[in-house]
Amino acid sequence: MKRLFRLPILLLVLGGQAQAGEDVKPGHIRFPSGAQVIVGPESATGWIAKLEKQLNKHLKRDPKDVFKNLGNASKSATWTIPIVVPYSTSPDKIPAICEDYIAYFFLPRVRAIPPKIKNLQLKVSLKGGEVERTCSHRVEGQRVISENSDTPINPALNFRRLDLGDIGYVMLAQTSVLRRLDMEKPILEYIMIVPKQKHDGIEISQYVERSAKYLYSKSKGTSNFAFVIGQQGSTPSAFKPTGLRRIAVRTQDNSILQINNIKFGTGRTISRSAVKLSPKDFSVQVYVDNTSLARHMKSKTVDEYVKVGIYGDSRLYMKLVGEYAAKQWNSNNVIIISNARTGKRGMRMSFPVVFAKRGEEWIAERPKK
Repeated sequence: MKRLFRLPILLLVLGGQAQAGEDVKPGHIRFPSGAQVIVGPESATGWIAKLEKQLNKHLKRDPKDVFKNLGNASKSATWTIPIVVPYSTSPDKIPAICEDYIAYFFLPRVRAIPPKIKNLQLKVSLKGGEVERTCSHRVEGQRVISENSDTPINPALNFRRLDLGDIGYVMLAQTSVLRRLDMEKPILEYIMIVPKQKHDGIEISQYVERSAKYLYSKSKGTSNFAFVIGQQGSTPSAFKPTGLRRIAVRTQDNSILQINNIKFGTGRTISRSAVKLSPKDFSVQVYVDNTSLARHMKSKTVDEYVKVGIYGDSRLYMKLVGEYAAKQWNSNNVIIISNARTGKRGMRMSFPVVFAKRGEEWIAERPKK
């Protein structure tokens, strides 16, 4: 009997930085020092070929060994992260790049480091090459200790207060610039510190919307903005990560659409035989923070919104983000997944609208329920 494996949905999570980002290639992130790390796919064909190679290698292994390794990893006190840097990177720059990665990419995104973790290892390899160096850092609670100075690694950020009228204020500091393969413009990423009290999804969306409108008003429109959200601590640099991140995209009428994430993957079942993948095996999933859905949840009128509003809103996300992503991935299937969270207890709802390409036109397929 054939063993069946589920090909996982693959998450492409990236970041954003200063200046326009013309020198930042797809899949790369640039930190304030100017150093770059490859954190996402640089091309669709290259990524699919790499995935195909990894899957075929994985399928040749004995499943018992796979589960044994997973069990060992779950008990380990070391968190190991592989990272890739451009081939032109000088080896003597790698320790500093490791600390940039930890300060500006890793720590703002990690809600909490598990208590069992005592070491953080970054296995750094040059693009197309073998592991060049392993950076090892001691972990003390939620602090990662520098190899060189034996002090906690923290981002060197210049926070500025941004007043947002009747909803209060946030603290903003820019961290990086990123180019995603599946978004047309580079992304300038900021850490956004919100007041300490607990917020629901609508309030967070308001902070993001007003901050993004301000930044767009000061820019030339050549980039989008992303916000990694933290809660206020004793000082801005002592913020507490929330695990939330939003990419803000401006429409022609100056509205702000908020993207949680873009994924590219499939849930199709594959056998233990050799795997041959193509873009047709995949779909693009655009996860969005839908404020309209959240407001209808609050007013208990979701059924009405589903009947008359969500398809038009989903088509707007499709036009601004989904069509470009589908073109880059050469995919004929896009799912716009509206997420909403409201109330202090965090009531959540998720609603998908599926688009399929028919000729040159994208058709929305209504779900059965």
